[in-house]
Amino acid sequence: VPDPSWHARRIAGDYARRNTAAVLTTALDLVTSPGFDPATGFEHIRELVEGATAPPRDDGLRSMNTIVMDVLHSLERESERGLTTGIRDLDDGLCGFAPGELVLIAARPGVGKSVLAAGIAAHVTQDLGLPVLLCSLEMSAEEITTRLISASARVPLWNLLRRQIADAEWPRIAKAADRISDSPLVIDDTPGASLAHIRSRLRALARSSPARMLVVDYLGLLDAPKAENRQVAVAGLSRGLKLIAREFGIPVLAAAQLNRGPEQRTDKRPQLSDLRESGAQEQDANIVILLHREDAYNR
Repeated sequence: VPDPSWHARRIAGDYARRNTAAVLTTALDLVTSPGFDPATGFEHIRELVEGATAPPRDDGLRSMNTIVMDVLHSLERESERGLTTGIRDLDDGLCGFAPGELVLIAARPGVGKSVLAAGIAAHVTQDLGLPVLLCSLEMSAEEITTRLISASARVPLWNLLRRQIADAEWPRIAKAADRISDSPLVIDDTPGASLAHIRSRLRALARSSPARMLVVDYLGLLDAPKAENRQVAVAGLSRGLKLIAREFGIPVLAAAQLNRGPEQRTDKRPQLSDLRESGAQEQDANIVILLHREDAYNR
């Protein structure tokens, strides 16, 4: 008796081959067209090829019975709703960062949004042992690593920058360096990275060790798509980060700048309306963490 699965595999293979041939023809038309934009065109071609070669999946809607069972299983298996930050009071208030969420850390320059973002990434990689992709558009990988060593070793950053390190501090630095070296943290310091670039990095990591969190420092320095004005461009960036969180099923943590609103108030405390350049950030984000330090204004 012929094996029915042999015919099924052959039909599926022919279907995939025809799809791939059609995609390659489309890709050739795209790259030879006069208006081809490499910044977005290559990412579009990559998505077409991956879609044509990916194994078939069931995209049908789930029944409520299936969804309820999935929720109950997560309640039984998981001790936390999402990834913790390492700051106990913050974790109690937010219940962790859940997959698919966009979280903004917003502050005025110099208040500490990059420090907090890097600290949370360090906690997830070192304490939880989970892979994290940190896209830094403001600092180099060496600068971030220096700050991580300073925080982990509890050695003042100023000592490391001035290369004035006491003999008693070297053992702590060596221990911190070993711990950071063994952590699954991936730093991408490509200047002017775009959303397409970040997607390609996440797809590359997914082949070996999928990232469990994405950290972007910071949103305002991302290469924005062409738009009629800056507000529309920033709105596209925040929406794109939210779609990345949903597509890859990971929390996305992004630093964002505030306008000068806090400096014009007596108490200097930030508000959601202070988010710079676009109100779409407030709409797209699941959580907005506003940082305020008294000593930033009154030393």
